[in-house]
Amino acid sequence: SSSAPGAMTTSVKMSVISFASAPVRVRFRALSAQEIELYLRTEQPYDCAGSAKAETLGIALLEAIESDDPTALVGLPLIRTCALLRAAGIDPLSAAVR
Repeated sequence: SSSAPGAMTTSVKMSVISFASAPVRVRFRALSAQEIELYLRTEQPYDCAGSAKAETLGIALLEAIESDDPTALVGLPLIRTCALLRAAGIDPLSAAVR
């Protein structure tokens, strides 16, 4: 294979397979049909689990969120991800400033 003049090729072989779960318990408060309808019309949250976006107006529907990694509720569990990176020998803070 050829590459452009001055191009650098780096080959990295990594054999680390790890996973972690990040359980999240969400408790909705008692809601009236009117509140639910108003929320659904306003937010249109049909593209997310549970149809309630805790990062926006959906937080008004909730009574509690329980998790030791709250970022897992809206996407990638970042606390767990950083722990996995450190376990693989990668410091997320050092890697960010390079």
